[in-house]
Amino acid sequence: MFFLLKVPLFLLFMMAFSSHVNASYSKIYDKELNTLSVTDPKLAIKTTKELLVQARLQGDYKRQLVLHFYLAESYFTLSKIPKVGTVVSDALIIARKHNDIRFISEFLGLESYVLGYKGELRQASKKANLALQFAKETDDYRLIASMMSVRAQAHLSSENYSLALKDIQSALTIFKEYQDRENLTSNYNLLALIYDSIGEYDKAIKYYDVSLSFDDSGSLYNQATIYYNKGTTFVYQGNRKLAIENLNSAMELSLKINDEVILAYVRNSLADLYIQEKQYTKGQDLALLALDWFSANEDLLMHINTNILLAEVSIKDLNFTQAKVFIDDIDIQLQSMTTPKIQMAVLWIKIKYFAKQELWKEAYELSQESLIARDELYEKDRKGSMDEMKLKYDVQFDQEKMASLQKQNKLQKEVISQEQHKQQYFLGLMALAILMIMGVYYAYRNQRSIKSKLYLLTITDDLTQIANRRYILEQLSQLHEDTLVKNQLYTIVMLDLDNFKSINDKYGHFKGNEVLIQFANVANYTLSEGCEVGRLGGEEWLLLLPSYDREKTESVLRKLRKNYNNPQLVSLPSESQLHFSCGVKTCEGKCIDVEHTLKEVDVAMYKAKEKGRNQDVYC
Repeated sequence: MFFLLKVPLFLLFMMAFSSHVNASYSKIYDKELNTLSVTDPKLAIKTTKELLVQARLQGDYKRQLVLHFYLAESYFTLSKIPKVGTVVSDALIIARKHNDIRFISEFLGLESYVLGYKGELRQASKKANLALQFAKETDDYRLIASMMSVRAQAHLSSENYSLALKDIQSALTIFKEYQDRENLTSNYNLLALIYDSIGEYDKAIKYYDVSLSFDDSGSLYNQATIYYNKGTTFVYQGNRKLAIENLNSAMELSLKINDEVILAYVRNSLADLYIQEKQYTKGQDLALLALDWFSANEDLLMHINTNILLAEVSIKDLNFTQAKVFIDDIDIQLQSMTTPKIQMAVLWIKIKYFAKQELWKEAYELSQESLIARDELYEKDRKGSMDEMKLKYDVQFDQEKMASLQKQNKLQKEVISQEQHKQQYFLGLMALAILMIMGVYYAYRNQRSIKSKLYLLTITDDLTQIANRRYILEQLSQLHEDTLVKNQLYTIVMLDLDNFKSINDKYGHFKGNEVLIQFANVANYTLSEGCEVGRLGGEEWLLLLPSYDREKTESVLRKLRKNYNNPQLVSLPSESQLHFSCGVKTCEGKCIDVEHTLKEVDVAMYKAKEKGRNQDVYC
């Protein structure tokens, strides 16, 4: 069945109605070993190895395949991924030798998990698809649904969330129909993980709880995993109390059962929480312990994430030598694995690294690289949309085929015969339905992309990629209202680049544009978090500094002048002077309104110009 993806639509349709009428739902292979593999995996491994010796002596290859399956499952529960890979390789040799389609499918599915864990995402996806194709040859609903779950995991690892949702929902439909509580437990957990990844945290929490409700085995390994997953979801929700409560429950269970993988993941999440609370030493110690485990067990994704966390702490502590060690380690790992999210996260930490050292040229170059990477991501997404639609069609076909098989089990031979005479009619309906679904989905996807881009265009200055006039004035109005309510102060700075016209006249508008872009980037790096910079038009800018008094404002403007006055960044002669004039006003609940305040700082800015430029005038 390897040729399924290349078969014309009408042949696929005929195959769906013409064969495999006696579909079934297989039982688990060995109840005792199945329970042991999730409740006491160490005992399961010992027992399975002893039974495997007997099966080899007896030449019973079927029993050997079953025992290899539970041996791999037990190692998975303990997160011994290299050992899983070894068991799967040995089992596939036996399964292929005897052309056992069922176990070829099972072990290809396990191989997909191993590859995904190592960060080999494309290979993981290929193995998952292949496992599903073998499963469909058996017409075993349990096996088909299990392999759809495997493919959902591969889609999740590759950040193809819509495809992951489609597969897992199809698998759950089957498991619910046959009341397979064990598979419902693991698959609701996977569904929750997908919702977690796309930011639908309430749904994620709901399905983690549903997953626990189906866990009849009472496996501490399952419970530790789900408490960890819920804890990280509460972290993203900003609910620190519930996050720590669930993460501590996961830690207690993982220590009780000596589960090193959950312990490493919990330490990483707690480290993130402590770092957010500026408890850097405590967070760093936990992150280093987690990093040791991720490194030893070749968990590339978490290895990179933890290095990013540690690099950020080192940058905050101004320990740039240590930060570079973590960043260099990240670059090594990226040779084996990367995703769009990881790429953008790594670029951002590197920009912070250079900006904190005031290495503006390197930071600026990386910021440009990040813009290029973002644009390439949009273009890749656009080009990949048709491939994604093709995969969506394959998933849809899987569902239709299974539905057809279920229907055929209930129909008599004469009904099947009648259906065959109507194939051309149904073919037209199927083709029309698929085309409509593809058209609607593509239009919806395109509309979302356009809306997102249009919104960014409405708030962003096209040249400098910072807030435009409309958006910065909206931010000023909001800031003004907030500070009045909270009785807080803020400072507004209207700023004009000095002698900008002479730069345009002498070096051309292209060079002038580079100067504007340089100022925008320098302002972004210099201003603290929570401050805003926007371009009013031409060479005029507006800075919003919440909670800044005069002393703090003078300090940041001095630093901004120093950072901006670097003509080499835009290839101007070294003797060139880049500076600006400002009108400044600090509002402490006494400002009449926004419009009046803007007029005041505008007048003050022109006074600074009249006094000889390169200075600030305070209202």
